[in-house]
This record gives sequence, C-alpha cells and structure tokens, in this order.
Amino acid sequence: MKTTLQVALYHAAKAASKLNIAIALKLLYLNVTGRSIHLRLPNSDIRLSLRGQSSDYHAFYTTFVRNDYPRIPHFSPRLILDLGANVGYSALNFAAQYPESTIVCIEPDTANFEVLCRSTSTFARIKCINAAVHSDAGLEGTLSGPNSLSMQLNVDRPINPGDQTTRTVSIDQLFSEWAAPNTPILVKMDIEGSEKAIFSKNLAWLPLVNYLFIEIHAGCWPTVVRALHPFISNCDITGENLCIELKPDAKISPPPNPPANPLSPI
Repeated sequence: MKTTLQVALYHAAKAASKLNIAIALKLLYLNVTGRSIHLRLPNSDIRLSLRGQSSDYHAFYTTFVRNDYPRIPHFSPRLILDLGANVGYSALNFAAQYPESTIVCIEPDTANFEVLCRSTSTFARIKCINAAVHSDAGLEGTLSGPNSLSMQLNVDRPINPGDQTTRTVSIDQLFSEWAAPNTPILVKMDIEGSEKAIFSKNLAWLPLVNYLFIEIHAGCWPTVVRALHPFISNCDITGENLCIELKPDAKISPPPNPPANPLSPI
C-alpha cells in the first residue's frame, strides 16, 4: 500500500523522532517506490523485511511508530493471545514489553503466516498457528479481502477451486491449551469482522481475561459492546483499538430474546 507524499513525509518525520533517521528514510523509500525494504529495530537484533505493495508498512507504522499497543502499567501478563497476528509486529512488540510472557499468534493468511514465522523465529516464547479465530472450532472457511491486512473469514459460503481456505480455532480451545489457572492474560484481537461471531456465543473465556486490545469493525459494534459491557472496568483509545481493562467478577449477559413474531397467535 502506498500513501500520498504528504502523508509519507509526515510518517517519516514521526518515525525519525520515535525510532531513528535510518528507519525513517527506509520507510519513505518504501512509500515512494513501493519496493521492499530491510531494517533492524533500534536497540535490538531483530531484523525485519517489509514487503513492497503490501500492508506491512501500515502494520509496522501503527505498531512501532504510532504505538497502537502501548505497555499497560502495573500489569505483567503470562499469556498473550495475538488474534490476527498478521506478520508478527504486534507479537514482537509484546515480547519486548513483557519478556516473561508466552505469546500465541493466530494468523489465517498463508503469505502473512510465512512472514510471521520468519519475523518471530528467534523468540521461543512466540508460538505461531496458521488458523482463523471463530466462535466454533473445527470449521473450514475461505479468506478474501482487498489486501493482506484485511483478509476476512467466511464459513457460510461454498468453497470453490482456487479459494484460499483456513481452519478455525475457538478462544475456548486456545484457553484450554495455553492458559493455566489464575494466569494474567492479555488478548489482542484484530480479526476483520469475525469479532461479531466471536462475541455472539461461547464466551466462557471472557471472565479470564485481564486486558483486551480490540479493533471493532463495522457491523460488529452492537454484538461486541453488549457482550463486553458487564466486564468493562476501564477503556482507552489506542490508535485504531480500544484497550479495555476487564472485571473478572462480572457475569456474561444472556443472549437477547428473539423478537416476537407478529403473526403468532396471542
């Protein structure tokens, strides 16, 4: 994805102040030419490759320059679920912020998953799973979208030859495999609209979460807010996300009653 020159220059200036001038110039080069770049994160041995004509630039900028996933004060998660991990920048950011945590990355897109595995290969605490998150595990769905940052899952339509397919995992399943009792847990969720299905049922995991970073997409707000409302202790806006502190003693709201059928006899 390219940006306009004015936005590219603004981003470069922000990157220079946040990171360093070398990274800023490389990001500007990627924006202007659309060609891939290679860079090393400051004060780190982490080397990254940002693909030209892809969503890697946006993911890098929002994570490492704009800081959409800031460190949460006075909180040390032992488990982080990175749901919609893309190419691994958020996972690397979490690994630097919380060096004692195990980070489980879920990413359905095959090309993104390959980059994710390369980006995080030197971190034994980062585990990568090629799957999509859904309210139900074991489904097969298709992926489609305008770019690698916006791949949407569909489990309802027939699968045709040439479709990119993926399997689904549920958050309940992830918790049963990775969460020990009384584990401080952080969940990051950027799953391009699948949050509507996630928050519609099977919410036994929700009282176990301490903090949630979530990007809520169009059409999902009523379902997500209704499910989260009893649990919200505090909420901040961080870039494209909400950072929500959850109350562990809240109760899950029951599903809404179906609307009365006006044709039913009284």
